[in-house]
Amino acid sequence: MKKYNILKGTLIVLIVSLLAITGLNLLYKYDNKYTYKSIRASNGILTINNDTFTKNKLVFLIDDWEFYNHKIFKPNDFIKQHIEPEYIFIGQYPDFSMRKENQSPYGNATYRMKIKNEGKDKVLSLEIPEIFCASEVWINGEIVSKLGEVGTEKYRPKIKNSVVSFVAKKDTEIIINVSNFSHYYSGMYYPPALGETKDISNMIFYRLLFYSIICFTTFAIAVFSLAVWFLSKKSKLYFYFGCMCIFFAIHVSYPFVHLLGLPLVNFTYAVEDASYFIAVLCIICINGSISKIEENKGYRFLILPLGITMCIVSIVIPVVLLPYDIYFVNMYGKLIDIYKYIVFIYIFVSSLVSIYKRTCSKHISSYILVSVNIVFGISVLFDAVTSNRFEPIFTGWQTEYCGFIIVILFSIMMIHRNRMIIRENEKLTKNLEHEVEVRTSELTTLLNERKKFLADVAHDLKAPVSAIQAFIDLIKVGNIHVDEETKSYLYAINQKSNEVQNRVRSLQEFTSQDKEIGISEKICLNDFIKEIYENNLPDTQACGVNFELSILDKKIYAKINKERLARAFENLIYNALSFTSYDGKISLSMNKEDGFAVIKVSDNGKGIPPENIPKIFERFFTARDTDISTGQGLGLYIVKSIIKEHNGEVFVDSQLGKGTVFTIKLSLCFS
Repeated sequence: MKKYNILKGTLIVLIVSLLAITGLNLLYKYDNKYTYKSIRASNGILTINNDTFTKNKLVFLIDDWEFYNHKIFKPNDFIKQHIEPEYIFIGQYPDFSMRKENQSPYGNATYRMKIKNEGKDKVLSLEIPEIFCASEVWINGEIVSKLGEVGTEKYRPKIKNSVVSFVAKKDTEIIINVSNFSHYYSGMYYPPALGETKDISNMIFYRLLFYSIICFTTFAIAVFSLAVWFLSKKSKLYFYFGCMCIFFAIHVSYPFVHLLGLPLVNFTYAVEDASYFIAVLCIICINGSISKIEENKGYRFLILPLGITMCIVSIVIPVVLLPYDIYFVNMYGKLIDIYKYIVFIYIFVSSLVSIYKRTCSKHISSYILVSVNIVFGISVLFDAVTSNRFEPIFTGWQTEYCGFIIVILFSIMMIHRNRMIIRENEKLTKNLEHEVEVRTSELTTLLNERKKFLADVAHDLKAPVSAIQAFIDLIKVGNIHVDEETKSYLYAINQKSNEVQNRVRSLQEFTSQDKEIGISEKICLNDFIKEIYENNLPDTQACGVNFELSILDKKIYAKINKERLARAFENLIYNALSFTSYDGKISLSMNKEDGFAVIKVSDNGKGIPPENIPKIFERFFTARDTDISTGQGLGLYIVKSIIKEHNGEVFVDSQLGKGTVFTIKLSLCFS
């Protein structure tokens, strides 16, 4: 299996590498100022004609700029004297040191190019990307753009992408003066674009559209991932991924920042660099979490501290050190390159280890890590190989493409992990439901067996208890002469017999009250309530209690089980009799309210204490005297159960010394 995983991982490495290299090659060939097929300048002169911008649309001023290092010349200086130039292409040198160890990377410089128009006069636009770090643009002796302050003494940096328009006559002179004493790049590092205004505008539009897509898409993914992490707080992967996306979005937002022309140059570039390295740090953390390598000492004490240190360095060096010490200019660039290669090697090795050790579910996360590493590594490789030979025209840099691909790859991984979690939850839920069904079935069977056993016990006890009571009654009726001691024994036997009868009766009620409602039928409630009244009238009369009836003249109907519901009312009437004194009153009434039958059983007895009202419908609760023969606390519980079976409601209202009212609401049947 391990050999299969290694083979599969190797195949993925080869496929992703091939796709990445192919994509970046296409980018290099078709969206690159340096490979764009257009006319080029020679010896500081660009020759154009009427067909130049018909064929090529855009011309990139790359080659053979006149370059005057550590000097600033105005247009008049070239008129007054002949100055021998040095020719360079834009991007050839990153700073004014010209890669010479004994020469300062900081200073001033002048760039000069002439445009000879062999055709008609033409209105052209010149797009000048960010110049490091203060600049003046002169066209035909007039200053057309000024950013910051150029010069050694009054130097003030300012960065902005600018577009200037001019009329290209027979001869046009472009002079750009530049100063830098604060940034690790110096002068014109990105070639200007020349073309008709509409073509320059289209180029800028497509570029901003590209950055809008990757910036706002990544930002939206970041918000979603961080929201998931914040709401669940279960997986730190969502936090790492959200942070990676949000800092990558910040990193690729620089084209919009450069349109503003902010004066905080060092801080702006520090944010751009730091956001990139924080995103890389998040990639390291994601890799460590997925591959389980975060538990390794090398990760905790080397890789992770190195990543954090690089994030701090990317802020400290540009903001604090570069403006005051030129030593850090070259060192910073080398440090960045070394760090990128270390990260590349680390992610690659840890990804292969995770595949080999099968630390990831179905290995897809490990394979994505390998793919991320390949994309990241190839972007670093292309960035180094194509240095000074690549700059995008309409879209973005290799690292930005690869960064966005990494975001998409991690998004796929997170979606896969979510699907796995959802499937696992569904599986657990199904297992839990099955387990609940099994346990419920077992419990139901147990309860049914218990009720059957109790019912059998109650039935078996009823006969002998009745026989005992019959013999006692026979002795009483037969007027058998017994002595006083025997009478006391008979009295005790009679009391205990009554207790056993009550217990057997309670046991029968306990086992019967959980039965299903059974067959319901449409019944006239008027007749039903009248029947309840007539059946219980003899009992109330025997107790010396007045029993009153009040029902509607108009007949109303409901679907009920007569036997079960009659038992509920008998329990209520019996309960009222227990608490109503001789010559008291019990009322049974029925009304109709909003599609419900409202039936009340009220009395003027002793009432229920307020603290007992919430508990009277509970099983085994009784407010009677402690004598066991007087009640077992099942009557009202059974009443509520039966009413609930009929989808009805039962309420109680009581006042001490004034009486109690039980109200029952039942749904009416209209058809």
